Amino acid sequence: MLRIDGFFGDSIFGARDDYSFSKALLVRRILASSERAPAKLIGFGDGFVEIEEVKKAGGVAVGIATFEPECIEIDAWKQRRLTLAGADYILPNFLCQPLLLSIVSESRA
Repeated sequence: MLRIDGFFGDSIFGARDDYSFSKALLVRRILASSERAPAKLIGFGDGFVEIEEVKKAGGVAVGIATFEPECIEIDAWKQRRLTLAGADYILPNFLCQPLLLSIVSESRA
């Protein structure tokens, strides 16, 4: 839908439904299975934990701070929380494709 998957190939990862999953473990597995430097890691999330884990690993973190239910504007409370976690960017949703593409392009450079 966002047309950014071409930047990542088969390197798109997400949460799993089993209880052995942790976001810290996922970040470690991604970096261990890749020849890429941590600075090439980019994570998107609306939660404190995933933003914090991507930043701890040295990656670029994009916080999604959606003000619900309209999902058009940034929620100020979520923005503060994600900023404190270390988010490099804060977006209200995934509708801003040009900005998303520039973020992804920058992180790949």
